[in-house]
Amino acid sequence: MIHSHLGVYGLILNSTKTKILLIKKARGPYTSLFDLPGGSMKDLELLEETLTREISEETSCQVVKATQLKTLSTLFNYQQDNVSCTLKHIAVIYDVEIIAGITGSINSKGDGEDSLGCSWHDIKSLEAEKLSPIVKLALDLID
Repeated sequence: MIHSHLGVYGLILNSTKTKILLIKKARGPYTSLFDLPGGSMKDLELLEETLTREISEETSCQVVKATQLKTLSTLFNYQQDNVSCTLKHIAVIYDVEIIAGITGSINSKGDGEDSLGCSWHDIKSLEAEKLSPIVKLALDLID
């Protein structure tokens, strides 16, 4: 079984570019893996609108600036209900600057849907087997 997914994602780094903000996936092919904040477009929603909405939902932060970097694609094999599946994932990646939302902090508890919460991770200490394929590809975009 093959599934295709097009999403919009934020590459969010701290000011020294030593840490990356990642969410832990609650469902779907990347369940329990760390992923970039972002997701699917709703009807009549533009890329930047999706990015802003998804980052707000998953991190409780507001997008200050977003610059499109690159479109990435990957194939990911996984099991669902004892069936072998392949995800063809197309991801539009943005370099994103954020400010904390109303609470003054990031949402470490999750959005109740896709995310089990978000947290900052030291880029040099990331473990590849805990990352979605899109995160692995996006790390190559950091200068």
